Amino acid sequence: MSVAQLSIAAAPAPKEEAVRSNWQRLSDLPEPLGVAGAFAGETGSAIIVAGGTNFPQTSLRRGGQKACYAAIHVLIAQDNKYQWIANAGSLPHPLSYGVSITTDRGVLIIGGCDASRCYPDTYRVNWTPDHGIKIASLPSLPCPLAYMTGAKIGSVVYIAGGQETVADPHATAHFLSLDLSQEGTPQFAWHQLTTWPGVARIVPASCALGQSDSAAFYLFSGRNVQPNSASQILTDAYCYHIATHQWETLPPISPDNSPARCIMGSTAVASGPHTLLLLGGDDGILFLELERLRGQIAKTIDPPAREQLNAKLGQMLDNHPGFSKEIVQYDVLSHRYTRAGTLPHPAPITTPCILWHGQFLIPSGEIKPGIRSPNVWMGSLRSQ
Repeated sequence: MSVAQLSIAAAPAPKEEAVRSNWQRLSDLPEPLGVAGAFAGETGSAIIVAGGTNFPQTSLRRGGQKACYAAIHVLIAQDNKYQWIANAGSLPHPLSYGVSITTDRGVLIIGGCDASRCYPDTYRVNWTPDHGIKIASLPSLPCPLAYMTGAKIGSVVYIAGGQETVADPHATAHFLSLDLSQEGTPQFAWHQLTTWPGVARIVPASCALGQSDSAAFYLFSGRNVQPNSASQILTDAYCYHIATHQWETLPPISPDNSPARCIMGSTAVASGPHTLLLLGGDDGILFLELERLRGQIAKTIDPPAREQLNAKLGQMLDNHPGFSKEIVQYDVLSHRYTRAGTLPHPAPITTPCILWHGQFLIPSGEIKPGIRSPNVWMGSLRSQ
C-alpha cells in the first residue's frame, strides 16, 4: 500500500496566522474505522500506532459498545513513499488513553485503560525491520492511570492528571516523573512531585519547552470530572520550571484576547525556542449539553419521555459539527495566545502529534463524539 498522494487545498490563510500548516494525507490507518486514544511514536525510523478504541458493531448514536485494541501498526518511509505494515505486533493486552513518549531507545507506552479498568504499566516498544516489534516492561506507575498527559524533558518523563478507574471516574492531580537515565539502578522508579496550583483534570494537553535552566513543562486545559457531579470545563494553564521545581500560573487560553476557552483532548507541540502550538481540541460547550441530557435520560422512568429525550440526544450527536481545527500559538515570553493556523478537517482529538522527517504526523483520532477517522495527516507546523 503506497501513500495516497492527495494535495489538500487549504483556504487562504488570514494575515495574522503565524504558522505554516500545509497538510498532506497519507495512507489511512489499517484499522478501517480509525481509533481514538491510541499510542504513537517513532522507533527504528518508523512510526508505530498501537491500541486505541472505536465502536465496531453499532455507533455510539445507537448505543454501541466501545471496543479496545492491542494491535500495533507500523508506518515506514521508503523512496519518499509511506507504507503501513498492518498488525506488526501486539501490546500485552488491549489498551488506550494513556501517554506515549518517543525516546532514543523506543516508544514509551504509559498507563491507559480498556473498557473496564485502568492500568499502571509502563512498556518500551521497539521496532526494527529485522526483528519486528519488541516490548520491554519498565517501572509501573504508583497507581492505575488513564486520560492523563505527558512530555519528556532531557532524560525525565513527566505525567500529569488522569483518572484511576473507568467506573465512577474521578479526575486526579497526579504529577509524576521517571528519570530514564537511572535505568538499572534502584532509583529507576516513578516519583510523585508537587502538583500544579489548580484543580484535578483529565484529557489536558502538555508540552516540554526550553533547554537546561530554562526548561519547563507546560500544562493546559482538560476537564475535571468527579462522581455524581457535572464536569468542569477548564481553560487554565500552568508551567512547571524544572530548575526551581516551582509552578507558575499562566494566563487562561484566550487567543487574540477572545473569551477563555477549553481545548480538552488537544495536543501541544513545541514550534520554536519560545513558542508552542495548541492543536484543536474540544471547547466543551456541546459536551456539557450532551452530559446534561444523558443525566436526564438516566433519571427518566416514563418510556415516552425517555424515548423523546433519546431522540433529542441522537439528533445532537448527528448534528455535531466536529471539534475545533484551530491552531493556537502561545508565546512563553509575552504570555500571549494568538490564532496561528488550522488543522486538516475534520480535526481529530485524543491522538498524539509526532515530529517525523521534519514534519508533524497526526494518526487517526476522534472527529465527533464516538466517531473516529482512519485518516493520517502529515504537515508543517512551523512558526513564520
